[in-house]
Amino acid sequence: MAVSFVLENTARTALANAFNTLLSTAATIELLTAADAEVATIAMANPAFVNPATNGVLSLAGSISDSSATGSASAVTKFLMKTGGTTLQATGNVSTAAAALNFAGGTTIGATDVVTITALTVTVPAGT
Repeated sequence: MAVSFVLENTARTALANAFNTLLSTAATIELLTAADAEVATIAMANPAFVNPATNGVLSLAGSISDSSATGSASAVTKFLMKTGGTTLQATGNVSTAAAALNFAGGTTIGATDVVTITALTVTVPAGT
């Protein structure tokens, strides 16, 4: 028999809201290359996402930016969500499409470039 575990929307929403609360302490998104070189660090709002979540889905609470990126000749491939500058809370992939975080204009960010994130969602999955 296959294992099955499914969260109802009330549980998914409670978990999403708890994650949003966790990110209320100096949360940042760091953009990194495949070699883990930091390219940009973007401070998140407090709360980081629109509160409360809807059906386990959090949506970014407005645009966030790094006004002067560190930059790199290499493309950004991943991001880290951290609290307090050092505590890793979540990771995701970066691309121009079909990733957790998409940059339509490309993923190579130069020194002093302005990097803006206008949309990002976090979804607590229902299960199988």
